[in-house]
Amino acid sequence: MERLYRRRIPPEKVVTPEVARECAELTYETRRQIGLLVNRQGQIESVLIGDHHELVIPHLSRTRSGLRLLRGVRLVHTHLNNQPLTQDDLTDLALLRLDLIVALGVGKDGSLRDVYVAHILSNPIQGRTTVELPPCAFHSFQLDCQQFIQSLEQEIVRSNP
Repeated sequence: MERLYRRRIPPEKVVTPEVARECAELTYETRRQIGLLVNRQGQIESVLIGDHHELVIPHLSRTRSGLRLLRGVRLVHTHLNNQPLTQDDLTDLALLRLDLIVALGVGKDGSLRDVYVAHILSNPIQGRTTVELPPCAFHSFQLDCQQFIQSLEQEIVRSNP
């Protein structure tokens, strides 16, 4: 677990394959969800250990100016049995204004399966404040995290003058 704190993730990556595999292995061994709060510089600020079904996010003290901006951290966490994001995940995303929430689906054999990603909408649609991207196999997942978050935050500012 402690090794995860020393890892760095390039700012343009959501998570590196090495860090994702390490989290998947820990999840497989412990049968618990493992979560990482990663800032925009790629530093892992917190390593979280949940139970089989959920992960409790600690109080996030650092806030950014204005309610309309994002928090500046993303949550990357594992889900056993390759389960998609839950309603609790989407609620945490919206209430905490996380940059992204990412679930790494871990298969019954401990391998990485699918990646599930959601983000806040710049403009709520019919009461929905978040949107999920289509699931993707981990080995083919590509998203320029840095560019995506910058664009999303610019949209949020434009939509909420």
